Amino acid sequence: MVDRRWRIGSRVFGAVLVFGAAACEKPPAEQAQEAAAQAQALLKQEKFAEAAEAFGRAVRLQPKNGQYLMQQAMAQEKAGDEGQALMTYGRAADLLPDDTTPNLQMGLLYARKGNREAAIEQLRKVLAKDSSNIDVYKKLTEIYIEAEQFEDAERTLRKLRELSPKDVEIVTLQANVMLREGKEQQALIKLQEAAAMEPGNFAVRLALGRHLMRANKFEAAALEFENALGVEADQPDALLELGQAYLELGRFDDAAQRFRAVLAKNPGRLMARVGLGLALSGAGDHEKGMTEVETAITAQPSLVAAHVALGKIYARQDDTEEAIKRFKHACELDGALVEPRMELARLYRAKKRSIEAVSELEMVVMLNPQDLEAKRLLVSMYAESNTNLDTALRYIDEQLAKGVVDLEMLRVKGQIYLQRKEFDKAQAAVDEALATSPEDPALLELKAKIIDARRNQTGKPKAKGPVKPKGPEVIRFR
Repeated sequence: MVDRRWRIGSRVFGAVLVFGAAACEKPPAEQAQEAAAQAQALLKQEKFAEAAEAFGRAVRLQPKNGQYLMQQAMAQEKAGDEGQALMTYGRAADLLPDDTTPNLQMGLLYARKGNREAAIEQLRKVLAKDSSNIDVYKKLTEIYIEAEQFEDAERTLRKLRELSPKDVEIVTLQANVMLREGKEQQALIKLQEAAAMEPGNFAVRLALGRHLMRANKFEAAALEFENALGVEADQPDALLELGQAYLELGRFDDAAQRFRAVLAKNPGRLMARVGLGLALSGAGDHEKGMTEVETAITAQPSLVAAHVALGKIYARQDDTEEAIKRFKHACELDGALVEPRMELARLYRAKKRSIEAVSELEMVVMLNPQDLEAKRLLVSMYAESNTNLDTALRYIDEQLAKGVVDLEMLRVKGQIYLQRKEFDKAQAAVDEALATSPEDPALLELKAKIIDARRNQTGKPKAKGPVKPKGPEVIRFR
């Protein structure tokens, strides 16, 4: 009897404990808030993976809360889990149909991953909800330019000019379209206009510097990057670009200083490490330079720029075969990249391997029809070998039609017409070049050759020997 009463009492006591625990347990919404607060604290400590996990707990407690999902996606993205972040953003977009942020973040993430079609789709969804979002129009225009969808880019540029007619960044985007269409001079003028409109605009200075780098105007480019840094001191992108400009100018110590400044703030910036390796090698310390570049390759084996840099360092040490091997490997990693092919072409030409050099240059032109340096080299090699002269003349005329006086192109044009014995055309090409550079020794030498060749071609005919006088006509009868 006692035992039975004890069992009943214990059951009653247990039920009371269970009821009390249930009464003390916090509601799911409150627990979710606590998990989200913990996640925010972890974000401040830059513990992104742990923050994403904490937001995940909040989402499990409140599965219909789109804001928790969006915050979880942002944490996943910062933690480097981009695939999962895209899925989470998609779920957030479904729960927040009027919020543009999930679609915007997906668009930007797809753009970074190189999936232009998906990026365009998401950014268009943003504009369907917010048709006056200037930043989204700008990003969409950038993607159209990268995809060479110039008609779409012009359409979004027209909309941008309507929304913000005095925005210099729009002028910069327009210049980028011109640049990709091969209108280098017009693009440069546009960027210079933008810089004059707003001298303190960092983005314009950076864009102008990059354009000048592509045009091989390294002194002017360095000045623009320095101007950009005057607006935003120690900005890593501008420091990196300035380091690259100094590399091209042979200012290796200055370049190394800029690359080190970038690495001091972000040791994982691999392009700065590659640049530092090239700067050290350029200054004569090939071993240290190679170590820096190989460190970058170890961190990211598919980093094409690092393999190209390694090839350059081997080439500086006259190890041609190893350099060729590295450049070929870079081409295998990214067949659409022109830089390693240009390096191969230069090496082949230096070693008198003309057929291989021409093959690489023709591939560069096929990949990038606007590559002026490749066309210049091809034109020179075609003229030297007296082959493909019609193609050479077409490349020359394309360049001259852009309104740029290109002395080397004009010199080769004169040389080709001289070989064809078309002296008037040869003379016209050389005279056009001499009008810009009247003391150029190569042009003066070519002009003298044209005059000599013309004189030899049109000289007086040789005098015949003396004519024997005719005797009296004799009439014979039979």
